[in-house]
Amino acid sequence: MPETTPLSCIVSSCHEELKRVWEDVFQHQYGVLRDEVTESFERYLECGILAHGCARVRCENPECNRSELIAFSCKTRNLCPSCGAKRAVLFAENLVENVLKPHEHRHCVFTLSKRVRPFFKFRRDLHGWVYHAAWESWKELILEQCPTGTPAAVSALHSAGDLLAWHPHVRGLFLGGAMLPDGTFYPVTIDQERLQVLFADKVLQALLDEGLLTQDDVGNIKSWPPSGFNVFVGEPIAPDDTEQLLFAARYLKKCPVSNERLAIVEGDGEATIEYASYKNGVKNVRSFTPLQFLADLQSHIPDTWSKLRVF
Repeated sequence: MPETTPLSCIVSSCHEELKRVWEDVFQHQYGVLRDEVTESFERYLECGILAHGCARVRCENPECNRSELIAFSCKTRNLCPSCGAKRAVLFAENLVENVLKPHEHRHCVFTLSKRVRPFFKFRRDLHGWVYHAAWESWKELILEQCPTGTPAAVSALHSAGDLLAWHPHVRGLFLGGAMLPDGTFYPVTIDQERLQVLFADKVLQALLDEGLLTQDDVGNIKSWPPSGFNVFVGEPIAPDDTEQLLFAARYLKKCPVSNERLAIVEGDGEATIEYASYKNGVKNVRSFTPLQFLADLQSHIPDTWSKLRVF
């Protein structure tokens, strides 16, 4: 039953209290509680429950005539693991079958330095600059080797790390070359270090233009060994490697929270929420109070604009 999952239990028991205490307890750390957050929590609690709306489906075979009620889903983004999983599968299938060019692609991740991440937490209008910096860096690298070509990419902004910490980054499938005017594909060599420098320069310039950093701040960050900016470039994915393409495409729509990694630990007083991640065979756990967990989770619920870009 959807209402018995750990996430549903936490949201149902604590989301009203979260609204009541937000201004006094959490606003200084996370900013104003957005309408999208409260709406998403309320819609999520209705997900998959027949009493909140359903459709009847009936077998077309006249000899069968069997029918079944299907509960409506909430369709929230970055909150409901069930809706997120369905959305990821459908998105990936459409992307691989109908959108991507039949040429090699690279799974890339553009990560921000810890020094600048808080700006994007409190100024969500700046998120578009992360897309812009990632795409313009990739395009510049490609056009240096193929000036007459057209690069391409599908990218998504993710804001959560493995343990729900604030970790904004752009993840995408990038065409491993350029399309020439005659329709042929021109493969290029990807210089990961140069791509990283381009990305850092464009993000820092955007923050400088916004008045959030000074020229001294920019120089200081660039002098760090390393600066904290990182670009991961995966191995080329062949166009006939459908399984790998689907995997990477599903990751673009990955929900940041998973019920399988979430546990409610009852104690003598208030329950503790534990969220686990598994990396290289090692289990790491982050503990929260229920309200702190929801406060962290709300950071990853997007605004009304889409967090997916196709270039």
